[in-house]
Order: sequence, then C-alpha cells, then structure tokens
Amino acid sequence: MIYHHFPRPDLARRYAGAIQGKTLFGDAHNGLFLAGPRRTGKSTFLQADLAPELERQPD
Repeated sequence: MIYHHFPRPDLARRYAGAIQGKTLFGDAHNGLFLAGPRRTGKSTFLQADLAPELERQPD
C-alpha cells in the first residue's frame, strides 16, 4: 500500500520515452537501472508513476 506518494509525472515521461527508444542518444531501450538509497521511493515510482505512464503511451 502506498502511504506517501509524491507524483513525478515529468520524470516518468522521460523514462518512458527512453525505455521506448524515443531519445536521440543512449541505449535505455535495452533496459534501465534504477539505483538509490533504501526507502527513497524507487518501487513506488515504478508502480505509481512509470508503469501507468508506459501503459498510457502508444507503442
């Protein structure tokens, strides 16, 4: 359950574009590595921001 969520729609849009290969440079379409200290919202970001953005965007 998500108790504290700070929406990050702009970051989710940028990551979604990178994953889908829509950025000019980079190879994030091969995968992304999301790193950070424990308890900083990485999983929440993936579940509440990035996954819905990827579902919303057309292929």
